[in-house]
Amino acid sequence: MAWSGRAESRCGFTDNIVDVHGEAEAAWECPHGALDGKERCPFHCQPEDVPDGMDVSEAFLDAIAGDAAESRQDRERAKQFIGATFDVLDLSNAVVDAADNHPVDFRGATIGRLDCTDSEF
Repeated sequence: MAWSGRAESRCGFTDNIVDVHGEAEAAWECPHGALDGKERCPFHCQPEDVPDGMDVSEAFLDAIAGDAAESRQDRERAKQFIGATFDVLDLSNAVVDAADNHPVDFRGATIGRLDCTDSEF
């Protein structure tokens, strides 16, 4: 199943971002598109709710790759996975690359298993 991440409907996941001192900084809304017929993107669905045939690891790589034609702010937000849940994030044999140097933001995320075997960053 293809998922572009740029769906018409936005993921409904929100979170309160806190700064390094534990003070509330801002309300955060997921920038990724919701899955067809769902209220959340593949990163904020429970792993068992992700449709069969969807590769969440590939969706992650597509999301962070960005598009040089997008605004700087959009490229930065596309790398935010705050509160995400990954059963498995398989980056093995992948070239993890992006159109910019913004960091990937995994604050509050849960990753069951991360595989970076033979990956290039």
